[in-house]
Amino acid sequence: MHKFVRNLLTEWRRLELPFSDKTIIVAVSGGADSVSLALALHNLKTHKKLNLNFVIAHFNHDLRGFESQKDAEFVKDLAEKLEFKCEIQNSKFKIQNLSGNLEQNARNARYDFLAEAAEKYNAHAVLTAHTQNDQAETFLLNLIRGSGLDGLAGIKPIRLFERVMGRKGKREKMN
Repeated sequence: MHKFVRNLLTEWRRLELPFSDKTIIVAVSGGADSVSLALALHNLKTHKKLNLNFVIAHFNHDLRGFESQKDAEFVKDLAEKLEFKCEIQNSKFKIQNLSGNLEQNARNARYDFLAEAAEKYNAHAVLTAHTQNDQAETFLLNLIRGSGLDGLAGIKPIRLFERVMGRKGKREKMN
């Protein structure tokens, strides 16, 4: 078993995530970090370390035209090869035409989609993959924003899902 897969299984145990009879949403952008997560989960399922139902979820922001469509097709093909269910949603509105920060609008739309997928499949959890660079970036952004000691951290391994509904930014906590 590859070191990454072993480390994932160790972290899975540490976080007390379920090993069977649950559905897990796996957010896959098509990038190396999320694809690696999906492949590792497939490895664990194949080797009967996890007996879970995985659903790959991909949100196509459609910010890069043809390249965005290629990402969505790649993710769909990956899900088929891994024999995981797949949910793909294209941006319902032009994120770049909303007021405010494009990156934040895109993130809110993606998390709304992931929350909808979690509800649809009655999922136990939504998994997202992040690199060490993502962790460092989050820490530095929190530092630059003047976060106190409690906020000086990277991305937390587990957090409540906060869904932003619609364009007005109404927030809803999800368990």
